[in-house]
Amino acid sequence: MIPVTTLVTTWKEGSDAACIVEIIQDRCLNTTGLSIVLMRVNTFTSLYESDLELRLRDAIRQRDEQWRKHEREQITFLQNETAAMLRGLHKEIERLGHQLKGWCFS
Repeated sequence: MIPVTTLVTTWKEGSDAACIVEIIQDRCLNTTGLSIVLMRVNTFTSLYESDLELRLRDAIRQRDEQWRKHEREQITFLQNETAAMLRGLHKEIERLGHQLKGWCFS
């Protein structure tokens, strides 16, 4: 029977579950040992999939948070730019109004 360390090492090297089962079936001599090892493979597969799901959810949550932060920053930037343009337009309107008054009374 394959030692568990070999199984874990094989798993950590990135082999998929089908490949691991195939390796185990090739190396195991008795069916009892094979059943135990296959149960361990199923356990590792289950743990891997649940860990993967948790990591994916966390990554998606972080991506969404970064996107929302980026959107808020863009909105703030655009609001500040719009306010600055409006102040500039109002100053220009006042300047032109004063200039027009100067022409009317001359």
